[in-house]
Formats: sequence, C-alpha cells, structure tokens
Amino acid sequence: MRKSTEVADNVVFLCLISAFFMKARLRILDNTGFGLAEILRWPRTGFELGTVHAKRGYRGKTILSRIYF
Repeated sequence: MRKSTEVADNVVFLCLISAFFMKARLRILDNTGFGLAEILRWPRTGFELGTVHAKRGYRGKTILSRIYF
C-alpha cells in the first residue's frame, strides 16, 4: 500500500475487507492524504472479499455497495 500511495492518486485493492482495516494500513492512508471513496463487497466468497477504492485528497462519505449475481 505504501508504494501505491506514493505513485498514484487513485488506488484500488482486491482484498479481504477486514484485513484492509488494520491500524497500519489506515495510518498509511491518513499520512499520505488518502480517503476511502468506495468499498465494493463481492458475494458468495466465504470470506468478506471486496475492492476498496482510496483516492488522494478525498474527504467525502465512503460508498458501500455490493455486487449481485
């Protein structure tokens, strides 16, 4: 995540959503001026898998959406 926030203004991660919200990752976002624009949950994966979109300078509300098959 550190390298991604150094080289891009928008980053999207495919990950376990719970793993994304660890203190160290959130600290990186805060220290580099990123905000969470959207969390997209994927259905039927067994774990809470999803994509997380972080955007430099974003201070709006985080959109929580879900894919339906």
